[in-house]
Amino acid sequence: MSSIANHFIGFEGGIKMSIVAFCIVFAVIAVLMLVMTVLKYLVKAIDSTKTAGTGAPPAVSQKSALTQTAVPRDQVSAASASDDEDALVALLTAAITASCGARAAILSYTPSQTPVIGQRPTPAWKMAGILNNGIGLRD
Repeated sequence: MSSIANHFIGFEGGIKMSIVAFCIVFAVIAVLMLVMTVLKYLVKAIDSTKTAGTGAPPAVSQKSALTQTAVPRDQVSAASASDDEDALVALLTAAITASCGARAAILSYTPSQTPVIGQRPTPAWKMAGILNNGIGLRD
């Protein structure tokens, strides 16, 4: 009496087993890609029926209406930088609160400066490599 396990003995059996395993893995990945593609088109179809059913143009938010008014360029860039910084602080506050709970209190913040090693400023990706011992200080 022969069992399936006898087909996977030795070097040839290892190769067969590897091929079967890779086929299973790639089949599962292909099915997941197919499901994601179908969901993408399904969501697009649902969204298009919702917007087509209303018959009204999409509403303009108050923020976008304010940015369409005539404002000098230097004021716009300063305001958008401030908005970006406020949005970043709000995002980080939400992340810390979600991670630590409502007991977490952020008392102040200071924007980070580019670290300097030797004579030149060091990019953040290189500092991460140095801190994780991925690269040396002189690389």
